[in-house]
Amino acid sequence: MVTAIPPNILRYYLLRLFSGFIFTYVIQAIFLLSRGITVAQLAVFASLVVIFSTVLEIPAGYMADRFGRKFSVSLSYFVSGLAYLAFVPANDFNGLVVIAFLRGLSSALSSGALESLMYDEIQQNWPGLSFLKVTTNGTNIAIAAAALAAFVSPIIYIANPVAPFVLSGAVSLALSIFVLFFQEKSRSHEVLRNLKILDGLKNVWKIEPIRLIVLIDLCLLIFVNLYYMVLFFPKIQSLGMKVEYLGIVDVVTLAITSVLLQWISRRLFKNEKTTLAVYSLAVAVAFVLFGLSSTLLPALIFGMLFDPLWNTRIHV
Repeated sequence: MVTAIPPNILRYYLLRLFSGFIFTYVIQAIFLLSRGITVAQLAVFASLVVIFSTVLEIPAGYMADRFGRKFSVSLSYFVSGLAYLAFVPANDFNGLVVIAFLRGLSSALSSGALESLMYDEIQQNWPGLSFLKVTTNGTNIAIAAAALAAFVSPIIYIANPVAPFVLSGAVSLALSIFVLFFQEKSRSHEVLRNLKILDGLKNVWKIEPIRLIVLIDLCLLIFVNLYYMVLFFPKIQSLGMKVEYLGIVDVVTLAITSVLLQWISRRLFKNEKTTLAVYSLAVAVAFVLFGLSSTLLPALIFGMLFDPLWNTRIHV
């Protein structure tokens, strides 16, 4: 007998499916370089996205507490849709600053909100379900959709360079409406204490380990944006990889990521700090061995190892 999937869980799976249909990941840097944006400007742009996301994290968390998590996720997709559409007219650094702000705001608004919504849903209504299993299934669904989008996006880009951004923007704007159909039985501002943003930020910042983790993660995120998200695809293209084949590279990378995410749950150390250190070291080793290469094969190996290991570290 087939067990029916609970309505909110089904909505979650559908959301994860369509959220994977982002057609800009592989070709974004190449597109911007073709518009006259320099590599240095791309690096600053990527760093600004991380900085805006970090700075806006606390205010965005307050918004989720005050107005409800599904509203926060919906607004995140709406802002993300605007960011994708803003790429179409962008041809200078000022446009990139606007996009960086929108992307950072979108990331901050979505950070943990959807997972929190699903956790409460499972705890309150479906205690027999495993939260980890549900979110892992959702991640794998998103990866499968992202692989399809990655495969076709270079082909779409060759036909029309702005089409991937228009399609991605349309998907995000549609999802911003879809999220509103989620059922959130108890809005978080009804059950949580009133939060004073500045006081909360000061109290958190007083905890030394949290300060250290925040600073390390901020530096690592900037590093990842500079050496992978910004430079990888333009680099392998300059080393001889045709644009239409870049999607295949990303499909393989996503497949490795999916396998690692399934494998990691059985390969965690008892000490969480040891686990984090091991996977952080694995990311660094991949970069040292392959990231600085000026030939195509090691550069490909770097990309196919670095991104899965980084995503695994985030999962840890």
